[in-house]
Amino acid sequence: MNYTLDTGKQNYSFNAVKQKLFNICSLFLVSRILCLASCVLCLVSCTSSNKKTVEFEIIPKQTMTEMLFDVHFSDAVINTYNNQDKPNILLSQAYYDSLFAKHGFTDTVFRLNIEHYTLNGEIKDIYSKVLDSLNNMRARHTEAEIRNK
Repeated sequence: MNYTLDTGKQNYSFNAVKQKLFNICSLFLVSRILCLASCVLCLVSCTSSNKKTVEFEIIPKQTMTEMLFDVHFSDAVINTYNNQDKPNILLSQAYYDSLFAKHGFTDTVFRLNIEHYTLNGEIKDIYSKVLDSLNNMRARHTEAEIRNK
């Protein structure tokens, strides 16, 4: 069975129309691929040659563990308080800055160290110790509640 399309000036067979659509789609797809490839090439060329290294002090793992413990414990206390029927408390950056200053570091150095330990695959060990400390604190708190009853 052969279908034809009559446009008034010219007759097209179904296969001819199908071939024209395929050619148009192919050109569109090739142009999209070329555009995407050029964007990727541009991004790679822009980032690979302009890498800047930032010098910063490495926070020892034990101190990093203590800092993360303080951050997460403070967040937990505030979140628990905020889930009650009381006005919400928002911790300001100044609060976190004082928390970092307690350990002798700045927010920027703390963040750079988070990135450093993450990229080196050591963040799991640090967070394992943070979780152990939080669990130990919860166990001590539970024991104290039981003794006080």
